[in-house]
Amino acid sequence: MNDSLSTLILIYFIYGLAFYTLGIGAILQANNRYKAYPLVEAIPFLGLFGLFHGILEWLIMLSYTSLFASNYNSIRTIIGILGTASFAFLWLFAAKLVFRRVSHQNFKFISFLVVVVSVATHVFGIAFWDLSLSVRILMGGPSAISAGLGLIVITKDKYYGKLKGIRNRLYAMAGLLIVYGATQLMTQNLFQRWFGLRIELGRTILAVLLTISFVSVIRIIKWENEKRMSYLIARQGIGEEQKRIAREMHDVVLQDLFSIGLQLEQLEEQARSAGKPINIIGQLKFSLNGTMESIRGFIKTSMFEKNDISDLYVKLQSMVMSLQDNHLAKIVLKNPETEIEYGFLELEEVNHIYYIVRESVINALKHSGCTIVLINMKSTITGLRITISDDGCGFNVSELESKGGMGITAMIERMNIVSGEIHFKSSEAGTQIELYLPWGD
Repeated sequence: MNDSLSTLILIYFIYGLAFYTLGIGAILQANNRYKAYPLVEAIPFLGLFGLFHGILEWLIMLSYTSLFASNYNSIRTIIGILGTASFAFLWLFAAKLVFRRVSHQNFKFISFLVVVVSVATHVFGIAFWDLSLSVRILMGGPSAISAGLGLIVITKDKYYGKLKGIRNRLYAMAGLLIVYGATQLMTQNLFQRWFGLRIELGRTILAVLLTISFVSVIRIIKWENEKRMSYLIARQGIGEEQKRIAREMHDVVLQDLFSIGLQLEQLEEQARSAGKPINIIGQLKFSLNGTMESIRGFIKTSMFEKNDISDLYVKLQSMVMSLQDNHLAKIVLKNPETEIEYGFLELEEVNHIYYIVRESVINALKHSGCTIVLINMKSTITGLRITISDDGCGFNVSELESKGGMGITAMIERMNIVSGEIHFKSSEAGTQIELYLPWGD
């Protein structure tokens, strides 16, 4: 084996190792704990791209050795399949970033289109063109460039807008993907004439830098998440302690002061009956009433200024029970199953969300002919997400602005007041209303 071939094999080994490391790292991060982050929602597809592409590059490396000389055609076939599959996953990664707010059903349709295009490209390459060229030019370049643009899109997300460190690293990662996509559209001669390097070496350098960039993004996301979680745990503990103290003051201190007030009134009556001066008793009553008002103010602030998701849930639960008694359709409110409240709501926000959900449920019961209404609450690290869905006849969403009644208009206005988002999706299969309220500082 000559030196140039040994160098090429080493390049492909590092090339494959970089993408395989990227894939393993991405899949390890694809857990529910960080699902609120737009990037992490799409990470499983990036992980599969990395794994498939890493194995692909290793197979190319092996094809240059004598180990598989007798099975060269079989290896090239597998390489073609892996190349098509890996870039299909990269397409899905890009699609998930750009269309991250679409429903699960709609994303399944997008995934189906990606599969159809991938199979068509593969068949076209085998039947009419060179398979490697068709996969690289028709899938590799466009998918990598789209993934880079997708990363730029999510930097506009409200959450990332507050995190300069993550945003800058996402820009770097996006730039590397776009450049990597551009190399997929280049020939060996063109790349070497422009940069003085073999194209495999250039792609290897980009793969290594991309993996390093990805790891730095994940590290910051985890650090920000842990910092946020620590704050929320501390804030939740303080909130619970405030509520406990407020209950104690209401049940014990305030009642004792009220009892003292009654005794002062009795003394005042006795003094008045005996014709004795009562000025000092009146002053004591005035001071006592002021102290009681201060305590009531503290209790009100401690109990109601910041509300947990569980407080909203209890309020919605009461609404469901009252509406269920008068309608045949089943109303289901799912309990948000989180170990910790990710954020807190102002009393005004609780009221607006409550009335929006109530109006949504009433509209479904009155107009859709549904058999079930499902209310799903999900507390994430970036905000509160609520979906109200039914299996009714649906309505024309495009006519909302022109024909929307007072109820729909009020729902939109209420969501605007609390700086949230509301989205309507409807078809013959039913209606879904999505509410999103980002946490305040």
